[in-house]
Amino acid sequence: MWLKIKPRFNHKKPNRLWWQSDWRFIGVFLVTILLVTTGWPVFPQFYPSQAQVVQLQTQTLAQTPEARLKEGRNLYQIGQFSAAVSLWQQAARDYEIQGEIFNQALSLNYLSSAYQKVGEWQQAEGAISICVCYKIKENWIKEV
Repeated sequence: MWLKIKPRFNHKKPNRLWWQSDWRFIGVFLVTILLVTTGWPVFPQFYPSQAQVVQLQTQTLAQTPEARLKEGRNLYQIGQFSAAVSLWQQAARDYEIQGEIFNQALSLNYLSSAYQKVGEWQQAEGAISICVCYKIKENWIKEV
């Protein structure tokens, strides 16, 4: 009769699930904290296209004719000719209402250049002819 002696400590590791492992738990915890604190989006966000950004900028920034002229020049330089056309048309109308012939002629000159870049030659010719008429009218007014 042999007497069986039970070991005092069980050196065998217990079967644990993956999340019960200490190091894995700490790793998952740290990654979760990192994602929450850095604000990494869980859901995809809407990013507007460049055309929508340009349209929004032209609506909010250009409220005065001077601002429209400046914003139109910026858009013209980056190749957004159709957006520049709409701004310069509005600026020309505003200057016409205010009676500022020189600034209206300037905006029509810009408008003609933008129409040429877009390929609308008849409208470019119309804008520049109006511009020339205003310049002649302005010179005539100065002489009288």
